[in-house]
This record gives sequence, structure tokens and C-alpha cells, in this order.
Amino acid sequence: MEVMRSLLQITNDILYLFVSAAGFCIAVAINCAKTSFNFFHYVFYQQVLLLLRTFMWLPISIAISVLLQLLFLPLNIPLKLFGGTSLQKIIIGHTNSKTNTYVLITIFQYALVLLLFGVIIGLCCGAALGIIHFIVVIPDMKFDISFSFFKRISSYMHLPKLDLGLVAHISKFLQPKVSGEDGGGLTTPPSTILRADELEEILAKTATTPYRVNSKKSWQRRPSSSKESVMEVASKLPSDFFQKRGSISAERQTIYQTPSQSPSSKTVDDSSYASSNLWDQFDELPSTLRTEGGISTLYSRRPMGSASREETLYAPKIKNRI
Repeated sequence: MEVMRSLLQITNDILYLFVSAAGFCIAVAINCAKTSFNFFHYVFYQQVLLLLRTFMWLPISIAISVLLQLLFLPLNIPLKLFGGTSLQKIIIGHTNSKTNTYVLITIFQYALVLLLFGVIIGLCCGAALGIIHFIVVIPDMKFDISFSFFKRISSYMHLPKLDLGLVAHISKFLQPKVSGEDGGGLTTPPSTILRADELEEILAKTATTPYRVNSKKSWQRRPSSSKESVMEVASKLPSDFFQKRGSISAERQTIYQTPSQSPSSKTVDDSSYASSNLWDQFDELPSTLRTEGGISTLYSRRPMGSASREETLYAPKIKNRI
């Protein structure tokens, strides 16, 4: 029996120990939860409420109060003058109940009277206008200002725009061009005429030939013609001066401006041919220059069949020193 009692006592002690440990753990958990809740409440919840109250509730309440005062201003003026109160105080209940009841009844009476007067005045005016319209026939006319009227006014108010068509046409007309058969514009090539100083340098390097004057041999430069006289003589020559005469066929009806363009010329690639170098031996340029009386005329060096027109350029007379 004593052994059984001892075992029961030990079992009770162990159970009591487990129950005490469980209760302690539960108490610690509850304390931790409470501490966490208080921390969250004071650190987060109250701060959020303070922010909402500061930045949302107070501005909204102030705006609503000011708006109500503005709306109830016609009622608050007589209430303030005669009763020393306002509609906000009556609604909130800052005044005596009897005063509030009297003010509310008076406001209702005035509102009802104004409503009745408005209805009566409206009916009278409508009936009078209907009778007048029935007796005196008013023509069915209306004045409608369309939206296009305002558009026209806005269009008249705009500043006039500058039309550049005339300027573009003039610039296109004055621009020098050399056009072909297809009508495409060809730009004028740069001039290859030598300047006066370059021409003098070339003439100074030319060889001099001796000739006798009074039976004495002396070295003197042969008198040469000026460039102007040479160009004048060359301009008077016909276009086919250096071409052979022959039967005109369908293939040879084309008139060439220079002998180098003629297919019958035998001196195109002949370097030993000692003839005048008045005409260029290469047809790299599409035009040539002819001078008459100080006016330079630009002629196309292409065959006459391929050129549609000629362009005339006026340039100042070039003075050459010989």
C-alpha cells in the first residue's frame, strides 16, 4: 500500500510540474503578445491615426464647416441679428431647447410662405403671358447664331500669311540653266577662260623668232594678234569650216560646233598634227564661249540636234596685255 501511495504521489507531482510549466509558457506567450500589440499600437497605429487626423480629417472638417457657413449665411444673418445664435449652434444644441424650437418653427414658416408666394407669382405670370400670346400672335421667329459665325471671326482675326509663290517663280525664272531635249535642267559648268594674269604668263613663255630689220639680225618678238581679235575672227567662221564637203545623208545631217566633234576629222588623236589649237581636242565641256564686242555668248558644244536652246551670259570685257 505504501508503494502505491508513493507512486501516486510521484505521478501527482509530475502532473503538477507539467501543468505549471504549461501555465508558465502560456503566460509568457500572452505577455509577449500584449507587449507586441502595445508596441504596434503606440508606434504604428497611433502614428497612422495622427497622420490621418492631421492631413485628412482636420482639413476636411474645416472645409465642410466653411462651406456650411457660406451656404447658411442668408439664414445666419437674421438669426445672429435677432436671436444671437446661428444655425450651426441650433443643430449642435449649444442654445436653449425652447429657443431652438422657436427658431426652427420660424424658419419653417418663412420657407413655406416663400414657397407659396413663388408658386402664386409663377402661376400669375404664366397665365398673363399665355393670354397675351393667345391674343397677340407672335411670329415664330428665332435668331440662331451658328458656330460657323465664330469660326469666321477667328479666321478674320488671324494675321495674313505670306504667299511665297511669286518669289519662288521669280527665283526659278532667274536661275540660269541649260536644258536638253528631255526638258531636264543642266547646270552651267564652270568657266575655263584664263584670267588676264594667267594669259600674260603663258604668252611670256612663248618662243620668239628672229627676223631682219635693216639687214641686221636681232631677236625680237613677232607681232601677234590680241586674243580679242582672234576670238572675233573665229566667231565669224561657219560652224562646218573645218569639215569636209560631202553628200548629206540622214546620218550626216547633224551640224557640229567644233571640228573635234566631227566623225570625219582625222586629227582627233593625231599628236603630230601641227594645226591651230583654237578648238579643244577633247569634248569634256558641254559648251564653248564666243566673244563679240565685249559680250560673251555661251554656245552648246553638243550637236545641234541634241540641244534645244542656247543660254547667253553677259560678262565684262577682259583686257589682255600683250
